[in-house]
Amino acid sequence: MKITNNDKILIIAFIVLGFLTRTIFTIGPNVEFVTIASLGAGYFMNNKKLALIVPLVIMALSDAVIGNTSIFIFTWSAFLLTPIIGIALSKINIQKSTAYPALVGLSGSILSVIIFFLWTNFGVVVTTAMYPDTISGLINSYINALPFLKNQLYGNMIFAPMIFTLVALARDFYEDKFRNLKEAIS
Repeated sequence: MKITNNDKILIIAFIVLGFLTRTIFTIGPNVEFVTIASLGAGYFMNNKKLALIVPLVIMALSDAVIGNTSIFIFTWSAFLLTPIIGIALSKINIQKSTAYPALVGLSGSILSVIIFFLWTNFGVVVTTAMYPDTISGLINSYINALPFLKNQLYGNMIFAPMIFTLVALARDFYEDKFRNLKEAIS
């Protein structure tokens, strides 16, 4: 599939957003924009295959700066599921209102954060000695990680609807502007 100019702009914007908010402009512990950028890439980009590289590039670049831990394979794979969720949400054919992008951002980010939480904490249990490799150890891992889940959920619940709405408004504005320009030229 051809890479459109819109996709080029979106992929750069989403990668920059995810990288900068993970490395330089951190808002708080576990308040991250990798989920929002990855979900947005899957939802807004025309080239859905290209959307899958957004979380991988963000994680590779930011991990080169801030590092990662032994659970990086769980972290990366959890973020890789996020654009797939965005792609699935973009295929749902319902009457789209002006509030629709905000609802997609909210619901998609909540689902993505819960999957991330469950998968990465499972990774902590199976790859580290922090918890025994038992159901009890897994439950303790989930309980101890609840404060991190809370911050990640709150951050995504606040910022995902805003960013999705801004991207949708910008897309609609420029599509209208270019449509009017084409009509004027014709």
